[in-house]
Amino acid sequence: MPTTPSALGAILAPTDADPVENGAGQMRAIVAQIDRLVKIKTADSTKLNSAALGDVADMSFPIVNGGKYDFRYVLFMVSTGLAGDCSIAMNFPAGSTCNFGVSALDPAATSSIASARMPAAVGIASDGVLSFGVPTTTCMVIIEGTLTAGANGTAKLRFAQATATAGETLTIRLGSKMRVDVAT
Repeated sequence: MPTTPSALGAILAPTDADPVENGAGQMRAIVAQIDRLVKIKTADSTKLNSAALGDVADMSFPIVNGGKYDFRYVLFMVSTGLAGDCSIAMNFPAGSTCNFGVSALDPAATSSIASARMPAAVGIASDGVLSFGVPTTTCMVIIEGTLTAGANGTAKLRFAQATATAGETLTIRLGSKMRVDVAT
């Protein structure tokens, strides 16, 4: 565990108001450094006929200038149409650097939509975008990467249809998960 405070630790660490008995009948403050944040989506996020990137609810995390973070998203996604194309991006304060990659697992053995498009990792310094296919049956999309913060702020997962397609929706399902670790 690192000994210096992190953005996640600062937000999640207990305060002096969180007392614990020390075994001798005396109270003491908990001193802890928590360096992992986990969030689970509580509702679907849907894009309809839109190629404009938008933030994904429940899928952002705080960052501190100079902090290093490893992140992993496990998204359950589905499209209502055969186009099923998706763009994913990370958004973060200026001066930050980020590398991430995407892989998609399609449960339908006969489909080649998601399994045929697995972009490799990319290095980005701003709103870099990766695009891939999403089938009409729910698939699992895994996004993993690292981020070094260039300023205090928030890192956000963003998504959209790669090409706006009338009448088709692209959905990130509730229950999708984000895990962020402070890198050492």
